[in-house]
Amino acid sequence: MGTVPVGADIGVWISSTSEAKPTSAEFQQFYEGLSKPLRELGRQRLPNVDFLKIAYLGGDFLGDRTEVLLFDAAVYAGHVELFIEVLELVQRYLQAPEHRQYRLAYFSPSASLLIYPDAVFVGPRRFARPGDAREALVAWLEQIVAEERAARAATPPAAP
Repeated sequence: MGTVPVGADIGVWISSTSEAKPTSAEFQQFYEGLSKPLRELGRQRLPNVDFLKIAYLGGDFLGDRTEVLLFDAAVYAGHVELFIEVLELVQRYLQAPEHRQYRLAYFSPSASLLIYPDAVFVGPRRFARPGDAREALVAWLEQIVAEERAARAATPPAAP
């Protein structure tokens, strides 16, 4: 993957200036193709956990090839090996030739998680594969859980 010079007017994030913009149909194929195995893995391994707490895709097409991975970090903090399995599934999917320009992300104020075909970033740390990032992922999940708890504690209760 290349980089785009700072200040270049690209409109949306792309991996290189030669990258063609994705179409809505291309994105839909990508989204549906990855959503199904993510749902199946979650249902098989966490059958008693609410669907919106297991890993799923955001599904918003904003004209680029970045997709948001959503999940309840507290669920995976107790199942790190399963979380690594989820990330490995995502990375394998991204390695298909037609998906190599895509990336998935979980955005956090303190440290985001980015999954590319050939790398996983846990905050600023780069790893080739999710399994290589086990220790970093354990710490990252704990940090995200703490952030989510703090955010809930800071939110005033809804009026009756």
